Amino acid sequence: MGLSSAIKPETQADLWIVYLPKGDRAVDQSAEDGTPTKLRVNPSALSAKRMEAARRLAAAKPNTNQPYTDYNHDDKEASGRPLKFAWHNDLGVIGLTRRTLQAIERTTGDPPEFQAFSPHVPIDPESGEAVGIYMNCGGFVNRPLFGDATSLSAAAHLPQELVAADPNEVELVSGEVEDRPFTELIAKLCAHYQLDASTVTEPELIAAF
Repeated sequence: MGLSSAIKPETQADLWIVYLPKGDRAVDQSAEDGTPTKLRVNPSALSAKRMEAARRLAAAKPNTNQPYTDYNHDDKEASGRPLKFAWHNDLGVIGLTRRTLQAIERTTGDPPEFQAFSPHVPIDPESGEAVGIYMNCGGFVNRPLFGDATSLSAAAHLPQELVAADPNEVELVSGEVEDRPFTELIAKLCAHYQLDASTVTEPELIAAF
């Protein structure tokens, strides 16, 4: 007698994930004083361009920490790294994410430990658009903020060659990222890291961020 088991094809580490699903939504969040509030999330191609531009700025700095994802927003070990962001007309802002070996096992098991993704993205509360990315871009979860819209199967069928949003289209970005939340963020970063807001450089801000 012999024993046999099915051999699954090699799983690809790179996976398209929905970061910000298309649509105008109000999601729960907590204010700085802990008061429950609602945050508007309404991404367009502009959100993808801003997120990809921020990712490329970070990637242009060699030998430095790069944006990552985690598990359950615990901000501990990385579960992956975003490789590029793009806009999909049906899905919203998607990100090609390279999962760690452990993350591949935890998201493809039978059953998988994690079946969805929950983003961590700075949002302009007035427009609902992303203004960039955080170093921690989100995590694999089982109770995602946006429900089935960010399940790991939502964008898994997309080809890896999908073209990312082009951050060089400056006309779509200039004059819009300098909004109130972004200005306040810069002020907070300067205050926390004792930087001079009048002379601080972009690389210094990115490093502080």
